[in-house]
Amino acid sequence: MSGFCFGMYLMDAIIKTKDVIEYMGMEFLYFPEDKTEYLPAVIILIVFMIGAGIVMYYFIKNSRKEAEKVNKQYQQNINENQD
Repeated sequence: MSGFCFGMYLMDAIIKTKDVIEYMGMEFLYFPEDKTEYLPAVIILIVFMIGAGIVMYYFIKNSRKEAEKVNKQYQQNINENQD
């Protein structure tokens, strides 16, 4: 029952939002009635999020390798200076 009431409040809020948008002259904000128009945007968002995750993984992996190289060179320099 509460889900139905929430849906009613949500629909009322959407209708009021549309009235406010029209009143303020903000027609560039477009909320489609047909929710399938959101699918291309969601698909593009998912693709970019996956791409961002892959790039982040690559940067983390690469920085770990560089940190290991720096540590090895540092240890070699310390050992050479002690001799």
